[in-house]
Amino acid sequence: MQLQDLQKLVVKGESETLEFKKTTGQRCEAAKTICAFLNGVGGYVLFGISDDGKLIGQQITTKTLEDITHEIRKLEPPAFPEIEIVGVRSNRSVIVVRVPGKFGTFSYCGRPYIRLGSTTQIMPREEYEKRILDKFHAHRRWENELAPDWVTIADLDEEEIETTLQNAIQLGRMRQPSKTDSESILRGLGLIDQNRLINAAIALYGKSEKLFSCFPQLMMKLARFRGADRLQGFIDNREYWGSAFSLLKRSEQFLLDHVPIAGRVVPGKMIREDYPLFPPLAIREAMANAICHRDYTTSGGAVGIAMYDDHLEVINPGTFHFDITPEKLSLPHESKPWNPIIASVLYRAGVIEKWGTGTLNIIEWCVKNKNPAPEWKVRSQSVVTTFYPSSVFSGYKKPELRPESLEAEVVKLLQKGALSKSEIAQSLGHKKISGALKKTLDQLLKKKEIFYTIPEKPNSKFQKYKSPESGPELRPELRPELRPELRPESLETEVVKLLQKGALSKSEIAQSLGHKKISGALKKTLDQLLKKKEIFYTIPEKPNSRLQKYKRPESRPELRPESRPESRPESRPESRPESRPESLEMAILKLLGEKPRSKSEIAAALGHKHVSGGLKKLLLLLLQQGKIAYTIPEKPNSRLQKYRLEN
Repeated sequence: MQLQDLQKLVVKGESETLEFKKTTGQRCEAAKTICAFLNGVGGYVLFGISDDGKLIGQQITTKTLEDITHEIRKLEPPAFPEIEIVGVRSNRSVIVVRVPGKFGTFSYCGRPYIRLGSTTQIMPREEYEKRILDKFHAHRRWENELAPDWVTIADLDEEEIETTLQNAIQLGRMRQPSKTDSESILRGLGLIDQNRLINAAIALYGKSEKLFSCFPQLMMKLARFRGADRLQGFIDNREYWGSAFSLLKRSEQFLLDHVPIAGRVVPGKMIREDYPLFPPLAIREAMANAICHRDYTTSGGAVGIAMYDDHLEVINPGTFHFDITPEKLSLPHESKPWNPIIASVLYRAGVIEKWGTGTLNIIEWCVKNKNPAPEWKVRSQSVVTTFYPSSVFSGYKKPELRPESLEAEVVKLLQKGALSKSEIAQSLGHKKISGALKKTLDQLLKKKEIFYTIPEKPNSKFQKYKSPESGPELRPELRPELRPELRPESLETEVVKLLQKGALSKSEIAQSLGHKKISGALKKTLDQLLKKKEIFYTIPEKPNSRLQKYKRPESRPELRPESRPESRPESRPESRPESRPESLEMAILKLLGEKPRSKSEIAAALGHKHVSGGLKKLLLLLLQQGKIAYTIPEKPNSRLQKYRLEN
């Protein structure tokens, strides 16, 4: 560098790329600035220049240069900036240290530094960690790590794998392989390493529900908000888990449901021109980019679409990498996907363009659809792409309820048959019953567009919702007649009607009514009927007996055998024909009259699966009454003990 060049450089003053130091006594501070230049765009450090830009120079010896070199050696990793001496007057010179820009992860004495304007500061921890990730990204990433060893090709969507191959061949982005089985295709796409699937294969084709516990981040959230912010709640809120291809299809369906289309007739043209509120191709491209560039390491992360009255956002968990900025996305730029394996497969399948044209295509589609250019920004550790409405929709405001809104979807579902809240949520593709769905159901009830199936018990766990247009062709499991408590007759009437056919236990009554278990309402109904003497116990002396059943006074003798009061589950007529007329006690005495028997032999002969508590009590009672006796009276608890009929 010549003196004239140095003077021109000094005139510019200290900046992001230029630092003045009066003497080499400030070499420690200078080394921090050299570290910052290495971590940025580079620059010059000049020793022998005052803070106000005067060339004062300094005397330079061999030790002076050694001191500077010693400080530079404290940089990690090692760096070798150029050092040059420029004479400014007799015996005085300026030392020029020229530092190349590397956007690296250099540190001085264990601390990284960064240049902000004309000052040098310690690099924020977040920025340093981001740069470390970028540095090692080529070798180790989430997408190229091995998937758990229990994951197999059977857990993937093999039909989608075959479709990828067909599309790639048609587009000329892949040759026809000799083998077309799923494993061979996955190997050709680079999704198998060391004979195991890698994470990218799960992200692209994961289908099995058992994968969710290990890969919860393969999620998409889609929401249509009321108004221009999130304060007024949802019109529609959906969450889906699945492969990249299935999530893209879900997002397209969401856009079809919520993006209105304006049509206009242009003079001189026969065909009407249609303009959607937001360009679907551009949003689809933005979603595909989100899948390629997103951060998969955060288990709670999810790509998403948030639609408002005046804008639409595509949200991608992660941040910009490889020196990409929002401004560069609007210009031709090199494509550097954060997940290159996933991006490569989507490129071969024809979903994206690989060479940095995706954002340019988005801008072009917006222009064609008369939308303003989209905006890119980082918000809460996510890259947000914002689209604005087409100018065709001047003064557009989303109506409170469109034909395909959540309210309309619920009404349409209930026209096919009554459904519970959870069944409605499942049919809509929601993972759980959201607050928006509860609010929608309440509004529809107030408008009397839908009704409860059990209006007298709004909070019943058997509650469902129905539409006035619900027809008789409901699915069998939803038909009111399979839920007697939902029919015009009361539960009391249904119970009485059942018991006229024969005695039944509580569990048998519940089962006949279509209940999954004995409810509190059923217990209460039975108690009320007993008080009214409309029904009676079959064992009145033991109300809490586990053999207890309920009967009607007019129960006829031709009841079905398993329901007769005199029959017990342990002594079913079909198992013991001879015990039908007699009680269980008579059946036991009859058995012991044939020969001595043990407890288990008596139980087996009666058709019982095991020795019940009731049988033990009855045997003990017969012993006390002297009707039967032990065969080994001196050892009542002997394992060889049997019972005999007392003479």
